[in-house]
Amino acid sequence: MKVPAATLQKDAVLATLLRSSVDAASAEDGWANLSTAGQLVRKQQPDFDSRNWGYAKFTDLLKAVDIFVIETGSGVGRVRLR
Repeated sequence: MKVPAATLQKDAVLATLLRSSVDAASAEDGWANLSTAGQLVRKQQPDFDSRNWGYAKFTDLLKAVDIFVIETGSGVGRVRLR
């Protein structure tokens, strides 16, 4: 069962984890590779799994949290803070 987006958006611990990982993975232009950001999340919290919130993909969880801009058009996904 998916955790509603409104609940995810209020989860400060989750938001901090995701923000810090995207920030650490981002280049000077602010964009981070989605895969790299996901790896950094798992490095900070080894038991992290987006399925714990009901989202099959890390990207889907990021979209639900709604504090990121995500681009997946060029075959390589990238993410940045809004």
